[in-house]
Amino acid sequence: MIFGLLAVLGCIVVWLGVYRLTVRHPLDIFALMLYLFAFMMIFRPLLFALQLDTPSPDRLFYTVDYQPLLVTGQLMTIAWLVCLVVGARMVRGYEPSLGRLLPQVHGAPHPRPFFLCVAAMTGLALLVTLVLVKRYGGIAEMTYAAKVDKNMAGQYILRQFGDMGCFLSAALALYLFYVRRARLYRVGGPWVLAALGMMVVNMGCVFAWGSRAAVAMSLLCLAFGIFLFVRRATALSVGLSIALFLAAVVGLRVARDHMLTGELTDAMTDGGPVRSFCVATNNIRYDAFMLMIKDWSRPSELRWGEDFFNGLAGVIPRSVWEGKPKNIAPGNWFRKTYDPNVKNGWPFTIVGEWYINFWYIGILVGGVLSGALYRVLQYVYSDFMTNPISFVFSIIMVKMVFELGFWTQAPIRYVLWCVPMLVVAYYLRMYAKLPRSQSRFIQHANDF
Repeated sequence: MIFGLLAVLGCIVVWLGVYRLTVRHPLDIFALMLYLFAFMMIFRPLLFALQLDTPSPDRLFYTVDYQPLLVTGQLMTIAWLVCLVVGARMVRGYEPSLGRLLPQVHGAPHPRPFFLCVAAMTGLALLVTLVLVKRYGGIAEMTYAAKVDKNMAGQYILRQFGDMGCFLSAALALYLFYVRRARLYRVGGPWVLAALGMMVVNMGCVFAWGSRAAVAMSLLCLAFGIFLFVRRATALSVGLSIALFLAAVVGLRVARDHMLTGELTDAMTDGGPVRSFCVATNNIRYDAFMLMIKDWSRPSELRWGEDFFNGLAGVIPRSVWEGKPKNIAPGNWFRKTYDPNVKNGWPFTIVGEWYINFWYIGILVGGVLSGALYRVLQYVYSDFMTNPISFVFSIIMVKMVFELGFWTQAPIRYVLWCVPMLVVAYYLRMYAKLPRSQSRFIQHANDF
């Protein structure tokens, strides 16, 4: 496995170079994306190179020497990383005009309307969840219908109330901490507790759908937001926060499996603790990427833009377009080629999406577009150190909307997340007439 290890080490070196050239602060949005990129595209291959795990599912790799696949995948990853820098450099000077379609809140909104906005979102999330729990006969039954049977077609958009509520309540709690500390507004302690309480309610609503992403990421928002806006971070506190975050992700997966079937799924129990950790954290996309490299190597076998067309079509409701493509996410059709009767998919990384749709040139174009996109995002949310709302919005953009760059699901994720965020941002700006630079000098403004 020496060649595989050298390829991974080379990728790590390039990643460090890209980090140095693009990141301005360890918690800016470009840095957040690169952390996620390293976890998905470097950490997992490193486990293969060190022979700490093997690609999943094992039955599709038993007779395959996967070292060439590992090396090829890492070379593609290196090309993508280099193109990120090119894209970030190319877009300089155009960030203000390109960033107009992204939600942002400047100034210091009054806490009361912010609190009412989050309360309304939480109330809708709770109402939807209670109705669905009653319809399906219990929380476990609702989770099973959403996660296993997949028979909630047309209803998944309702989960956005809880998803958005998780992040907005975390943003509200951090904002209340911040304005109290900066003495912008008088905010009583019970209001902070109420914000945290709404966050817990939203988390419960999201988990009832069988989802974990918004729950875990809003916890991460709160933890690192405290380091930015409440107290300074130490190496111990950062390490402990990351450990607790990963424990929460794994714990939520274990809790969901037990709620659905009374035991852990085969994916969690087969392959040892390393495999279980990767499955629990949804970090087996690189395995599917290697499988794709193995079985889709000729231009005649590629998709040639079909997945990007399907992703754009996903924006249109199926009730409006009866002929809408059946598989919007490429991971769904990919898994069905191996397991036709299985409803879940195998996502195969953003690099894999651009490769299977546009061959090697797609990796270069996708990397450049993604670098440009994240440079614009970095500009839009450059005030994240003095604006808790920008900080939370930046995490939403990384994990819930764009992930590692411009991918097939970007259009539908933009509609699901950015459109509501634009409405919320406009609403909050109505109550933030002073720019942040002026409002921070106000002492004891309107009482909360």
